[in-house]
Amino acid sequence: MVRPVPIHNGRERPVHKVLDGSKVLLYMLVKVGMGARHYLWFHRQKRNWHLWKDACLKSKHSTY
Repeated sequence: MVRPVPIHNGRERPVHKVLDGSKVLLYMLVKVGMGARHYLWFHRQKRNWHLWKDACLKSKHSTY
């Protein structure tokens, strides 16, 4: 992203700082949200795996 040359009357620069700050914040929010969703999915899969393993071990024709 090519930035315009900052004008030194203090009008252009703060706007870009604010935009960058909000962009970083949004990016972090997205990353955290994705991480939480992935963790929850993984946790659920792990629980399902334990239930499935128990069922397999309890069944008579267990292949393991």
